[in-house]
Amino acid sequence: MEKKILFGNNISDIGKIISRNLSYFNFKVSYCNNNYSNILNNLQKCDFDGLFFFVMYDSDELCSFMKNLRREFPYTRVYPIAYEDSEILKEKLLHYGAEKCFTLPMTSEELCFSVIYDFFFDDEIMVSIEIADFLIKNNFPYHVNGFYFLCICMEMVIDNPNLFTNFSKLLYPSVKERTGSSVAWIERSIRNLSKIIYNNGVRFENYPDDKKLTNKTLVKAVVEKYCMVNNIKIK
Repeated sequence: MEKKILFGNNISDIGKIISRNLSYFNFKVSYCNNNYSNILNNLQKCDFDGLFFFVMYDSDELCSFMKNLRREFPYTRVYPIAYEDSEILKEKLLHYGAEKCFTLPMTSEELCFSVIYDFFFDDEIMVSIEIADFLIKNNFPYHVNGFYFLCICMEMVIDNPNLFTNFSKLLYPSVKERTGSSVAWIERSIRNLSKIIYNNGVRFENYPDDKKLTNKTLVKAVVEKYCMVNNIKIK
């Protein structure tokens, strides 16, 4: 089930930058001005599951805002993002009713991986967190669509190796059913990802590096490496 998130967005649009991963994990993200009264007005218009907003320092206004949040929207998960690393401020925010507190600078994947289990159970998450984390650590760009289609392909192939025998008739349609995307878009997105990682110097042992990997070879290569690293045997 899709979760609706409201993100207070500051002048430099850092909110959009560090929240972009959320959209790939079945979050629908909306943005508003990072102003307390404006945030409350937006919360009143829609039943949001979570709220992220930026905090400069502790103040009476912040305390009043948090009290209003907890009173008017008791089931909305609240995640303040502080500009400075202050344990005193974090403790106060948690006391005010924050779910978790974050500190800038932070990356999009750090934010996403830190909150996703607050909203979803394992079987509800479209993309394996472990596989996504593995790819990110191996320099795969997570901001392109092909990244998430590759994650799903890897998970499906590991669970059911028979899907690997025919990408066009078995694997791509399975990904399509899971994501709602077209087979052509899935294939094209993974192909684009393959070009990006090749240009970024990502290579795999036992595979020639004199040409870009096909989608099938890419999936095979990353599945083999992931299973080797995690001591997984595919039947």
